Amino acid sequence: LLHGTDDELIPVCDAYAFKQARSSIDVHIIEGARHAFRGKKQNKALLSTVSEWLGAKFQHIVLDEARSRSGHDGLELACSIKDITLQN
Repeated sequence: LLHGTDDELIPVCDAYAFKQARSSIDVHIIEGARHAFRGKKQNKALLSTVSEWLGAKFQHIVLDEARSRSGHDGLELACSIKDITLQN
């Protein structure tokens, strides 16, 4: 969940309440961002946060894909993707 501190439509405290209700989600607060994340600084923070999150969540898929290219039949990669879907 991405939320801006200056969101004019939804208070930032709602993001924290959502996290409290569903502890399995990740909450990232972008300082100074409004509801639409307009502005260079906010967009840069948004892209950086999403990129870091994706890298952390899917790092093992890249490793599994590399293994499948080195001789495995690709089943390992498919199983990893299925596991992520079921876990999250």
